[in-house]
Amino acid sequence: MIPAFAQVSGTVFDENNNTLPGVNVIIKGTTTGVVSGLDGNFSIEVKKGDVLSFRYVGYQNQDVTVESLTKKYNVYLKTDVVNMDEVVVMGYSNKTKTEVASAVSVLNSDKLLDVTTDDVGSMLQGKVSGVQVVNESGQPGSGSQIRIRGISTIKPGNEEPLYVVDGIIGGTFDPNDVESVTVLKDAGATGMYGARANKGVIIVTTKQGISGKTRFNFKASVGVKTADQGNLKMMNGQQFFDWSSE
Repeated sequence: MIPAFAQVSGTVFDENNNTLPGVNVIIKGTTTGVVSGLDGNFSIEVKKGDVLSFRYVGYQNQDVTVESLTKKYNVYLKTDVVNMDEVVVMGYSNKTKTEVASAVSVLNSDKLLDVTTDDVGSMLQGKVSGVQVVNESGQPGSGSQIRIRGISTIKPGNEEPLYVVDGIIGGTFDPNDVESVTVLKDAGATGMYGARANKGVIIVTTKQGISGKTRFNFKASVGVKTADQGNLKMMNGQQFFDWSSE
């Protein structure tokens, strides 16, 4: 004889057969529930005919009817695709793009994949409206001058915007660690930074650690430069020794 109530167990997986910890398992219509463990396993006391509701952030809710009190239930949750508004970093706060009325431009990491230098100007060149980037010398590795909305002063050499990296004014960063670059252009967006921001503000947000599998990224580049010898014939080691001994 099977009892009216029994302890049933199971495991929660994602679409890739990875176990999911922290999934809420609730008997539908009640406040009784448990949470899956680190290995995705759960155990809950139910009666036949109860409906178990599985809920997890980022995944679609799924209901499973208890048809047998002796069966082990393996549940597979599907990822839930949600369209999120683009987040804009505004000083001490984050807002969605629809909440911002000021002149703001955002570059996410997917638009910076072709950048191999830590120069902010190279990251913004040709990608942000209202931002003018001028190379100082044209030589490889040379810096650049950034002007937001043109020249705003008659005093030369004073057109640099204010740089903020992870909330630190004038901080440094690795270009491979950049998550997004936000350009604040008008007084409404730059007001909280005071007079220092009268030429605009460039906010760099670096990548943060997230839960999940460990990933390693590797990027390498090679450059070759050949000396221009013209029509001159170069001496080898023996010839140079003989010449210097004369």
